[in-house]
Amino acid sequence: ESGLWKYVHREGVGEPPVQHSRVTMHYATYLSSGRLVNVSREGRRSAPSAFQLGGQQAMEAWQLAAASMRRGELAWLRSPPNFAYGPGGAPPLIPAGEDLWFALELMDFRLPATLQCFTELVPAMQEAEKHMEVGRSELRREAFAQARQAFRRALAAVPEKLLLGQPVAEAVRFAALERASLLNQMLCSQRLGQTAEEEKLQKEHWQDVLKAAAIRAASTSETASPWLAKAHFRRGLAREQLGYLTDAVADFAAALRIEPGDSAVAKRLEALRQRQQRVDLKPTQMFAGILERERLEREREAAAAELAVRKQRKEERLRRLNLRPSGE
Repeated sequence: ESGLWKYVHREGVGEPPVQHSRVTMHYATYLSSGRLVNVSREGRRSAPSAFQLGGQQAMEAWQLAAASMRRGELAWLRSPPNFAYGPGGAPPLIPAGEDLWFALELMDFRLPATLQCFTELVPAMQEAEKHMEVGRSELRREAFAQARQAFRRALAAVPEKLLLGQPVAEAVRFAALERASLLNQMLCSQRLGQTAEEEKLQKEHWQDVLKAAAIRAASTSETASPWLAKAHFRRGLAREQLGYLTDAVADFAAALRIEPGDSAVAKRLEALRQRQQRVDLKPTQMFAGILERERLEREREAAAAELAVRKQRKEERLRRLNLRPSGE
């Protein structure tokens, strides 16, 4: 038994960080006697510890704990010397052979980025394939945020300038990778968008990713592989969320033509057609504001005309009074 012990005092949210992520943690260190040794929060001072998972900047106890924590999680950790400062301790604050207690709070973490920059297409494609494998692995364990980030890094690993002048076979290979990456990004985003706490992110994502990336991915899939019904279906979902009902109906219909036996697509298409029909049956609502403004304008014009007539009549009466002889 290692002797390393962790107790979760407050649950966190989301997924734990992946290897090589940069984590930010608040901490407090106690001796077995309960004496406080050091702390990252003291009064107005706040100095959390930031380190990379799998690196050499933090002690092994913190590395193991952070790898199992989620954002906002607060945990107590009891560590034997070999997972902390070693058998010799860190005199005079930490005696030799002392078990330590840590109060750890994972504030945030940043996923690892693609750091390598390639000047040739072959190694860049190999790097992209590695990220695709990471994304598929994260997708299988339903870590959708990490999976989406890995699929994004797969495309970032291959700059567009490396594709210039390449043979057709290499261009087709990249197109297949790009199509798979974008479709999987859409899938991850749709799964993440099902939770209430991600509602704001979902709205932003539909605008800048699903409108561009999803339609682009599905269009690329359609060109390269006309049999890919899920490309039409996912593009239809994106267009439906954006309110493009006519385009969404066309995509669902195309998916149903490719897979006539898919009952889920058929039900979605029928429901969307009924929704489109309800919208089309209410054209007056689209022009309600215009009609109301025109009515108010006509009323103002009529009131102004009536006021002008009254003013003219009053001036006519005054003129007649002024023209009467003074002896009358």
